[in-house]
Amino acid sequence: MVTGILITGGKSSRMGSDKAFVNYNGKALGQWSSELLNKYCDHIIVASNNPDHANWGDEIVADTLGDGPIAGLYAGLSKSNTVWNLVLPCDTPNVSEAVIEKLLESKDGYDAVVAVDANGKQHPLVALYHRQVLEVISGEIEKGKLAMMNILDQIQVGFVQFSQEHVLDNINSKQELR
Repeated sequence: MVTGILITGGKSSRMGSDKAFVNYNGKALGQWSSELLNKYCDHIIVASNNPDHANWGDEIVADTLGDGPIAGLYAGLSKSNTVWNLVLPCDTPNVSEAVIEKLLESKDGYDAVVAVDANGKQHPLVALYHRQVLEVISGEIEKGKLAMMNILDQIQVGFVQFSQEHVLDNINSKQELR
């Protein structure tokens, strides 16, 4: 069993409004990720400080430690009851079932499996995390190190590269939305 963690709690400063609710091809951005997680997870935790995001999962959890994406990951993993946790941000509506399936089948021997796009950019929020990384995450937050890459440097990570263009693209601004 795998728990889904949907990261929706960003400030959306580049978008100008809550990007989780921005319409993309007929659905809210958050809905795209929620529906994909529902195909693979029996339980979905929405990591957000906005209670309006609760309808995309089974429970919502606010950040309790840190700030930014690392805080959302920490909050989600803290609430999870499963060993493996599939993480998606609300702003990657083009992630496909093939991406999720490849992450899931690549987990053996790793603490995390992270998607890498065609240009070699790592996407630590399109990933699968073992619950045991919670200790590393809390340690980094307590040191004030809030970059996701700090965590990846300290754990065993399997990187899975995808050659399809735009499948992992984040939509952070109105320009990117177009």
